[in-house]
Amino acid sequence: MKAFEKITVLAMICISFLLHHVKAACGPGTYGTKGDCRICPPNYYCPGKTTQPFQCPPGFTSYDGEAECMEISEEELKYRLNRRLFTCSAMAGYYCVGAVSTECTDGKYCPGENQISNCPRGYKCPIVNTYEICPNGYYSNSGDSYCNICSAGQYCSSASDPVNCNNGQYALEGSTSCTNCPIGSKCPNKNEAPIQ
Repeated sequence: MKAFEKITVLAMICISFLLHHVKAACGPGTYGTKGDCRICPPNYYCPGKTTQPFQCPPGFTSYDGEAECMEISEEELKYRLNRRLFTCSAMAGYYCVGAVSTECTDGKYCPGENQISNCPRGYKCPIVNTYEICPNGYYSNSGDSYCNICSAGQYCSSASDPVNCNNGQYALEGSTSCTNCPIGSKCPNKNEAPIQ
């Protein structure tokens, strides 16, 4: 690497570092950008100068406004939950199990605020806090994180369940409707193109 290239790379690293730390100027127990600092939610920690809170690892928790997590035993967790000493505040992409914020899993929809549900039928959940309707020619079951292509011999439209073609019709994979067999052709199988 030439001297000029080394200086350019070092300058880019320095600029990136300065921009990150100038933007993220919130103190310990808070997160955000300078002028828009928010209190760190329970079960997260905010060491300061960060734009997002960090989730406490398993076996650890925190109150709101904490810069670090504390270790907690099962007995202590149960005691605090019974006495309502802990609450759980889940961000989008997470849900609460007791007082512990847990990451949402594939096929689930977690918009935050302790809400969790299966990804709805006819939709995909590519990101755990959003869902999108399946395109025509595809379908999904409740709890699927992706859309399945409609099988040959069936059609799928408007995020509906697959519908079988009638006799005298056919549909190829990914079809949005069944097609009538053309006059003069044979359609012995609903999942194959007509035979001339």
